[in-house]
Amino acid sequence: MSNGTYLLLVALLGASLADSTCPSQCSCTPNSSGGTIARCTTLDAAEQQFNDNIQHLEVSNIAPQDGWLNTLEDRLFVDLGLSKLESIKITNTSLKSIDINAFRGLPNLYDLVLSDNDIVTIDPDTFEFSTFLHRLVLAGNPLKPDVKKYFLKSESLTELDISRCNLSRITPEMFSELDALIFLNLASNNLKDIGHFWRYKDFEFIEELDLSDNQIQKIESKILSEHSELASLNLRKNLLESFDFVDVPELEELDLSQNRFQEISANTFKNVPEVIHVNLSYNQIHFIAEDSFIHVPNLKHLDLSHNRIRGPLPVYMLQKNMDIENLKLSGNKNMKVFTGEEGLSGQHNNLYTLDISDCGLEKISSKSFQRMENIVSLNLSGNAIRMLNADVFSKLRRLSMLDLSNNQLLTLNFFSLNRVNRSF
Repeated sequence: MSNGTYLLLVALLGASLADSTCPSQCSCTPNSSGGTIARCTTLDAAEQQFNDNIQHLEVSNIAPQDGWLNTLEDRLFVDLGLSKLESIKITNTSLKSIDINAFRGLPNLYDLVLSDNDIVTIDPDTFEFSTFLHRLVLAGNPLKPDVKKYFLKSESLTELDISRCNLSRITPEMFSELDALIFLNLASNNLKDIGHFWRYKDFEFIEELDLSDNQIQKIESKILSEHSELASLNLRKNLLESFDFVDVPELEELDLSQNRFQEISANTFKNVPEVIHVNLSYNQIHFIAEDSFIHVPNLKHLDLSHNRIRGPLPVYMLQKNMDIENLKLSGNKNMKVFTGEEGLSGQHNNLYTLDISDCGLEKISSKSFQRMENIVSLNLSGNAIRMLNADVFSKLRRLSMLDLSNNQLLTLNFFSLNRVNRSF
């Protein structure tokens, strides 16, 4: 018998034994990331009993008429023999209530997903003794927390997802007992005003905040404590018209796409000096001041696609952004002209991806790409370019991906394409 055949038989035997010791309405198999996973269609301590080798539990897509319980009762998982659980996933069921002691006796519980159920309230002290719990997902539940009290208490929780929970109001008290929280997801709620309370000390250690897909119209300039460690802020799909003077000193990633911006000025990013990624796509931007990005010298990734920008771009727009690596301008249909005759001011040797597709471009200046000599990928597709000067790409010595498709070019016999993967 070959070694491969022997190992296959051992694996099949292990899987068979694991499943044979599973209670009814469950399937137990080795988990790809280690341990054994039980997938069940119900949980009933009176009828089921597991061996103590189950580390992961999944219960999902159970309709109310299928008879699954609506409550996680006192020490349910311990009574089922599941005291070694590391992760629990109960999603898309009729679960409505959780006993305060439901997760007692699970010292290894690290990851808990309870999304898309019918949970309205949770006792704030439910996870006080789950000292190893790091991630909790409650997305898609009709939560109605008491905003005057702390929402949950945990010294270990680092990630909390309460997106899609129909929340219309949040207060600092809600998160005051989550001292280890690093990532907070509040996306897809009905939040309109997030006020000043993020300045409280309780939020100094949050590194990632997702407020996307809400109804926020304004961000206060001093939204955070001066000691804030927030590095990623997602405000996509809100009703914002300005980000002027918003003070987030350690911010590195900022998503402002799908808002209502019309202009960008020097004040827009004045107080986010460490920002690296900025996404302003799908706004209504028609004006960009020359000094718009002067305060963000570390900027590497800028997305201005699908706006109303008219060309040529301001000459000094990126003069101080020598580290820029990706620039996306696609979908600005009325741009017509990328740059003036002298190109953009500044040295952009790190720029390797430039997308100016679908911008209504009719011609490209011979100096449009000067000081951008290390571009690797250039997308000029979907424009109205009829002719290109012979030297337009001559200095792009690293160019390997060139897309000129869907233009009106009459000839291409003006430069060597031996090193370029092209689409015409």
